[in-house]
Amino acid sequence: MVSGVQSQECEAPSLLKENFMRKLYSFLSSILLVVLPILAETAIASNSTTDDNRLKNCGTVLKSVLEISEDIPQDLLDRSDCVVVIPNVLRATHIDGGSYGRGAMTCRQGEDFNGPWGAPTMMVLEGGNFGYQIDGKTTDLVLLVMN
Repeated sequence: MVSGVQSQECEAPSLLKENFMRKLYSFLSSILLVVLPILAETAIASNSTTDDNRLKNCGTVLKSVLEISEDIPQDLLDRSDCVVVIPNVLRATHIDGGSYGRGAMTCRQGEDFNGPWGAPTMMVLEGGNFGYQIDGKTTDLVLLVMN
């Protein structure tokens, strides 16, 4: 009889702890369900502004490259399937280094890539290297993809 009473007394704190944990889990889950959509909307709005700025920078770089006297020849641009523009590619090295840039790519539409230019795709350039060098610079990168 005494052992049965002792087992019930030992189970009472563990039941209280389980009940508390269940309530805490429910409370935190409900907060997460309320806050998560708000954070997602903020992230989407911020991302579209960032993408708009990235596209404006890409357009400025491509326009400035096409306006200089030693620009990309028009026939070369006409034959390209895609154009990738990555403004302000940062390259930094000191024994080991890397490069990083964000830009956009657009490709011609159509079966043989001979149609109008399509919607842009956001691109990221990342790389690393190792060697005895010290350097740091930014470069505007324009790539023509041809077949």
